[in-house]
Amino acid sequence: MSAVLRSTSRRALIVSAAAVLLASGAIAQETDDDHADEHEHAGAGEAGHDQEHHTHEVETFSHTVTVTGSWIPGTPEDAAQPVSVVSRDDLEAEGSPSMLGVIRNLSFSLGADLESDQFGARTNEDRSTLNLRGLGPSRSLVLLNGDRLTWSPGAIPDQAQLIVDTSVLPMVAVEQVEFLRDGGAATYGSDAIAGVMNVITRSHFDGLSFEGKHSVIDGSNGDGEVGLIGGGPFGGGRGHAASSLGLSRRSPIRLRDRDWAVRPYADNPRGGWSGTGRPAVFYPLSGAPAIRDPNCERVGGAVSSPDSPLCRVQYTPFDNLVQDTRRGQWFTEASWDTEGGWHIGAEVLFARGDVPSWQTSPGYPPNKVVDLTRSVRANNPGLVDMARLYPDLYGAYAFCDAPWCGWQGDGGAQDAAGIDPAWQEVAWIRGRMFGQEGPLRSHIRESDTERFAFDLEGVTGETLWAFRTSWSSADRRFEDGDALHYRARRALAGLGGLACEQQAPNEYDKGGNLSFSLDTLRRYAGQGNCRYWIPFSNSIRPHPLVPNASNPDYDPAFDNGPLHDYLTTILGSRGETSLLVVEAVASGLLDWSLPGGAAEYAAGVQWRGETYELNPYTVGAPTPRGGALHDIAIYPCPGGPDVTSCEKREGVFAYLPPVFPIEDDRGIGSVFGELSLPLAPSVESQVSLRFEDYGGDVGSSLDPKLALRWQATDALALRGSFGTTFRGPTLNQTIDGIADTSRFFIGRIGTFKPIHIHGDPALDPESATTLNTGLVFERSGLGGGSGRVFATIDYWRYDFTDPLVIQPFNSILGLACPPANHPLCDEASPWFDGLTISGGVPSLENLDTLAVRIVNGPGIETDGIDFRADLQRNAGPGRLTLGVSGTTTLSWRIDGWELGDPYDAKGRLNYDTSLARALPEFKGRLFAGYTFGPFTGRWHLNYTDSYVHDAPAPWGDNYPIDAFATHDLHVSWSIPGDRATLFASILNLGDQDPPRVFRQINYDPSTHNPLGRILSIGLRLEL
Repeated sequence: MSAVLRSTSRRALIVSAAAVLLASGAIAQETDDDHADEHEHAGAGEAGHDQEHHTHEVETFSHTVTVTGSWIPGTPEDAAQPVSVVSRDDLEAEGSPSMLGVIRNLSFSLGADLESDQFGARTNEDRSTLNLRGLGPSRSLVLLNGDRLTWSPGAIPDQAQLIVDTSVLPMVAVEQVEFLRDGGAATYGSDAIAGVMNVITRSHFDGLSFEGKHSVIDGSNGDGEVGLIGGGPFGGGRGHAASSLGLSRRSPIRLRDRDWAVRPYADNPRGGWSGTGRPAVFYPLSGAPAIRDPNCERVGGAVSSPDSPLCRVQYTPFDNLVQDTRRGQWFTEASWDTEGGWHIGAEVLFARGDVPSWQTSPGYPPNKVVDLTRSVRANNPGLVDMARLYPDLYGAYAFCDAPWCGWQGDGGAQDAAGIDPAWQEVAWIRGRMFGQEGPLRSHIRESDTERFAFDLEGVTGETLWAFRTSWSSADRRFEDGDALHYRARRALAGLGGLACEQQAPNEYDKGGNLSFSLDTLRRYAGQGNCRYWIPFSNSIRPHPLVPNASNPDYDPAFDNGPLHDYLTTILGSRGETSLLVVEAVASGLLDWSLPGGAAEYAAGVQWRGETYELNPYTVGAPTPRGGALHDIAIYPCPGGPDVTSCEKREGVFAYLPPVFPIEDDRGIGSVFGELSLPLAPSVESQVSLRFEDYGGDVGSSLDPKLALRWQATDALALRGSFGTTFRGPTLNQTIDGIADTSRFFIGRIGTFKPIHIHGDPALDPESATTLNTGLVFERSGLGGGSGRVFATIDYWRYDFTDPLVIQPFNSILGLACPPANHPLCDEASPWFDGLTISGGVPSLENLDTLAVRIVNGPGIETDGIDFRADLQRNAGPGRLTLGVSGTTTLSWRIDGWELGDPYDAKGRLNYDTSLARALPEFKGRLFAGYTFGPFTGRWHLNYTDSYVHDAPAPWGDNYPIDAFATHDLHVSWSIPGDRATLFASILNLGDQDPPRVFRQINYDPSTHNPLGRILSIGLRLEL
């Protein structure tokens, strides 16, 4: 995007906000005095005590809304605390977006997990998150009708965070979504440290409604959504029930189908290129220079420089931009009012998310880049053929009778005099089992969520009592595939295949290392059921997904395809969580009054019981001692599942890290209270206090909050809040041992490595001091009585203490292996102990794994400004609506600590740190809508500011990521009779590609929409 367009788009949003505010003055000049008394501020209306699920109902303008952030009645968007509301009307006016679409459009949500990103979010393809202020998904509390939902099993890599999957919420059942843009721990407890999202359902829906929508996307079979809701009274009007069903499917889109997503090495060296590729690099044991396969570039590989022997492979052509994703939700709620005045309610939710075919690269590289046990013998059929085709390169290695020839059989080294030259080891290789030839791998992501809730509310005397209990659980499976160490060794030795493994069982030396006798090799290698894995290009058949691939030397006799299933073992994890919440709340009027009226109170107790369990499993491989092969407690040794004693407990897989079973539970108790104090007729105050006890080493937290609102004039109100908020560590973070192992990209060596993340039972809760101050402007009855202006502007600030973070692995590597010493590490460094090194030389090239800890990290400070302005008025034969909203992040700073200097994360991608996500400085929306009879139209401009990241040479540090501006158009027509509505949308009208980012998939999936233009059409029926 040009600098002119970036400047113009941002200026348009800012100027539009001012224009809407100025328009209020112009319309006000048209106001007739006769209409002056018709204006009634929403906050001045009578608020009853009809409390429902932690919220109260009040009248504001023409519809009823519920309030998030308080136990005492108030109004949402003009209340003392900053609350944004997305209503049912808003959803329908924007073409009924999914929850993913709702979150994407929020200016105050940054860096959320919305699109498939196996290199950042990892294993997150079946779920989505909310990330208020960019502070991390687990710091945003997600509620359904004011109640918590259980965590989704499986932590995302950032801070080893457990998250709530926002995709389990049924859109057809949604009445509105409310967002508290301020810390909410004083009201809701832990996890509301950044804010709260509360989904309110259509509890009083009466009738039957169907909605269906289909979206057309380039390179896809289209996305589809259907929803059905029905409800009505029963029992003579005492009861009411509503039930809804939502089904949706996103069709897959390959990365290869977007020309910007899969780029040559010269365009983006980080664009999915690995230095451990196919065909393999041949390192002669004689010490001669390494040999790069002559067909490297023909089969789709890349050469970084003429002096480098590496043949780089690009794995992203096999990945999907969008995964085949199927979701279903069934939500039912019912209520009954007894003759004694008590209200009984119940809710049931079942949700399922299914990615039946998560597609990824054909194979992973071995974790050990340098491994002399990956040896090639002189009589390897592929080597013999390459020696024939390229005698100048390989001719000297098809036999070996020199002193440097190797032999690792029979558990000891022997020289050439005792071994046939054809069986001598002549080289070791650097490469992966499968690459450009495919086939792509396909694995599952499945999640099931269920929730049951029951509430009882009624009045005794002057007190409103509310008792509520809810139980929710989540069950999730996610799988991947990798080669077993011992099977890779067998196949390279010519003993590959399940049948061969039965004929020629594993043999070991005294150290537990796989080591076959010469007699076994002569008898079985490459014969009958036993096959060789061929590391050279003559085994690579060009794959249609690899750009411009060809191979004149491909020989079907050397194709490794028959060994693919043998060399790919499915390993998965199944996680289960549950959450039981029991609470009781009393509220009412106090016996004394203040100048502004009667004081109100709310007080309650809550207990939460949490469980978390994570267990590994494997498919298609023997497990002689039960359990799962990647459970390192059972199968610790790379020699194979039969070996229990070894020097290095690395697990049995070549690349994917082991999984450590987790099973834990805890109870959390809290006591809370709130006062609403009308200090004067125009001044309202809210005082909240909550004590929450985690028990054990984690301890407790006491959090107060004060909120004030002053109605300065009929049109202008000032508001502010100040308090503390906190978040306790999740169960996976307090594991006494390894809580998680994830693969992270190590920029200095250009590859992914396993990072063992250790938990700590003694972690302190993280806390923050929050400040919010702003104003609310509202005028109604303007423009001859038809106009209305509503605007808010808020300054917000968070000061974090002891945030729960993962020690940044890049920082640890910088201290353990200083760049000045590159490539060697400093064994005297206290940080070196966390590194696992193989190959003898303590260098980054020989790094196997790195251990980090979950700790209470450096302080974080962030502040910014939210604004919103809406104008509504009659214009011609219809009604015009104009609006603008946005968030400017003024600062996002991380304090200095032992693992890093002070860091300014604002306006950066922050891909190389685990302490922050992408943080564009500004994000906003501008819209204009017009309604005329049965027709409605709305236009949106969506804008995300430019930001920077550290790109590879020659682009350099602070390379700009362009601003991203897209236009959306929505139209609808209510067919006469008010029973049916046709609606259509064009998203990204200009078909803008996402800005270029030097990452594996060439864009930032946490910030930008990669789909291009989307055409949607739908039908809504009221039956």
